[in-house]
Amino acid sequence: REEAMMEYLKLAQDTEMYGVNYFDIENKKGTKLTLGIDALGINVYDREDKLTPKIGFPWSEIRNITFNNRKFLIKPIEKKSPDFVFLASHVKVNKLILNLCMGNHDLYIRRRKPDSIDVQQMKIQAREEKNAKKNATQKLAREMSLREEAEKKQKEYLEHLEEMKKEMEKRQSQLHEAQYTIQRLEEQLKELKAAKVELEQNQQELHTMMVRLEEAKEMEAGAKARLEEEIRSKQEEVLRIQEEVNIKDEETRKLQAEVEEARRKEEEATLALLTASTVRRLSKQSSSSSSSSSESEHEARRKDFPRMETAVQQSSYNGGIGTIYDYEGKDKSLSSTNTSRSATPSAASHAMETISVNSEILEPKQDNSAFRRMKLLEAMKMSLAMDRMPREMTNLDRIYNRNINEGNTKYKTLREVRKGNTKRRVDQFENW
Repeated sequence: REEAMMEYLKLAQDTEMYGVNYFDIENKKGTKLTLGIDALGINVYDREDKLTPKIGFPWSEIRNITFNNRKFLIKPIEKKSPDFVFLASHVKVNKLILNLCMGNHDLYIRRRKPDSIDVQQMKIQAREEKNAKKNATQKLAREMSLREEAEKKQKEYLEHLEEMKKEMEKRQSQLHEAQYTIQRLEEQLKELKAAKVELEQNQQELHTMMVRLEEAKEMEAGAKARLEEEIRSKQEEVLRIQEEVNIKDEETRKLQAEVEEARRKEEEATLALLTASTVRRLSKQSSSSSSSSSESEHEARRKDFPRMETAVQQSSYNGGIGTIYDYEGKDKSLSSTNTSRSATPSAASHAMETISVNSEILEPKQDNSAFRRMKLLEAMKMSLAMDRMPREMTNLDRIYNRNINEGNTKYKTLREVRKGNTKRRVDQFENW
């Protein structure tokens, strides 16, 4: 959240109206103008254009500020330069302008002075807390990535387990088919054995008949014919049984080949079943270890949370970047200071502390993340520009688009309006 706020402020500080307080004023000729006070100095605008300043005075060029009733006077550091004088709408407005000038100038000087030992220690402490928080965030991100990777692996294991289950079911069905084939082969072997026994018995009977035929050669013709008929029928039956035995032998050989194939499939199914059971045990162990590691990670994060919360509170107490400035309280303190310094309720004066600084306006340094943000903003502006209705554009929208088309930025404009000496700028304001 703090990083998001910082990124937002980095983008907001580059806008033209960021941190500027506007007041309606007039010069000696009565020309209606707008005065803008911000952290870098005092600027003068047209009433219709609050984006583009025409004249600017940095805080480093101002020596003293005072007001008397509606008249406000700013004394520059250049002794040859005339005073910068304007008229406000009311004496209360001048009091507010004086308080804002005093506060912004004090902050301007404070930012450019070397830090005291206490401030340096506070900055070092804030930097260490920031690094500790950054390390904790990186550690949390690393643990989250490891957790996601473990969950991904667990998901892959589960998917592999499902595939192994399907393969195991397929192997089991093949195993049942092989068992049925073996059972059928055993039955056919029994039938073949019975047919062979019957064939042997018939062959034995035929041999007995042949022997009887040899012994009874002198038998009567009728009995001999009957015996020959019985021998012929027995031979036909033996041939038939022999053919059946041959056919069953052929079927038996085929079934034996099927049995060999079935036994091979049975061995493969058994091996697949063992592999699936092994993978199931491994997945259970992995899920149990993952759950234990997630519990340990949760416990570590729970222990780190109070320490991180304390660091954030200390950072806010030490005046870190995320500290919120109480404008109302500051305004009250400035008002009390103004009251103590004012000789009368309608007049006050404040001498500016001078410091030797470079008043050149420099744009903030931009890193790779800043360039990425600017690209994203440009893409968003292009997408929003297609949906914008020209008839609903305000005067400030048109001025902003004109400045963008001309290549003018906030810092470029401030550099232009602060060129030259103070006397030339004061004369330009007087002759507006």
